[in-house]
Amino acid sequence: MDWSKAKNILITLLLALNALLLASVVSRAVGAGEGNGMYEDVGQILEKRGVAMLCDFPRDVRDSELLIYEDGSAAARAMAESLSGGAPLPAAVGGAASWRDPSGSVEIELLGGASFVYRNAAPSEGIGMADAAALDSGVRAALAAKGVDLSQFALDSAAAADGGGEWSVGGGGAELCYAQKYKGKLVFDSTVCVTVSASGGISEISVRRRGIKDDSQGRLMSVVPAYQVVLKHYAESGQAIRSIDIGFMGQNAPADGSFVESEEGAVWRVRTEGGGERFFEAAYGDEIFPQPDWQ
Repeated sequence: MDWSKAKNILITLLLALNALLLASVVSRAVGAGEGNGMYEDVGQILEKRGVAMLCDFPRDVRDSELLIYEDGSAAARAMAESLSGGAPLPAAVGGAASWRDPSGSVEIELLGGASFVYRNAAPSEGIGMADAAALDSGVRAALAAKGVDLSQFALDSAAAADGGGEWSVGGGGAELCYAQKYKGKLVFDSTVCVTVSASGGISEISVRRRGIKDDSQGRLMSVVPAYQVVLKHYAESGQAIRSIDIGFMGQNAPADGSFVESEEGAVWRVRTEGGGERFFEAAYGDEIFPQPDWQ
């Protein structure tokens, strides 16, 4: 073998490989610039439609795992029993039941296997409401004292308890909604919503709990970019989009109310000024709707 000739061929191949790598880097850089221009074009199209963008489009979401849901009724019931102080709760015959503390003001209404509402007519937690951070930490501490751990939940919204938009200091009571978090994404329909009175007492807790068995373990689904979803579905003048998030929301709701284990993909959530929100399949961009009666 002519080693001198072989060495020259090897050097030529390495130079060619370096040239290809350089071209790839340049192409990515140019593509990023074109992407920025594309987002500016999308913004102009929405502006002409009368749709205001108050947030940026998520740009780095290209795929997502799928979630495997399991029955969340055990976790929901355990939470309800913690709020009852350990008192036994009745079976939810026909999907609903209620329990009242005979010596106090607490009532728990079991709405189904994985949802319930706790009410207290005379709350006395004394949660600080100096700012949103104090309110959040106070709610978490008060629930922890009752045996309810919110460490797997992220604060998703803080609204005025009277329905008057976002909560602000001095604005009276508040409703804080927490969503379960899984690998950095919110599970939009696995929530704990807490109503705090102006005096700092927890008057109501509404729970809808999803059970998460696992995810698709590296088997990913492609995601339609958020800007395409917005262009497809938002054309009505006067709308203002304030946030766009990717997360999960189960769509399996059998007619008889029984739970069926399911594997389901990610969804985009778009929130507008005034508290409105819509959900879209991340795989296709079609609108989907929360299931009101899942168990």
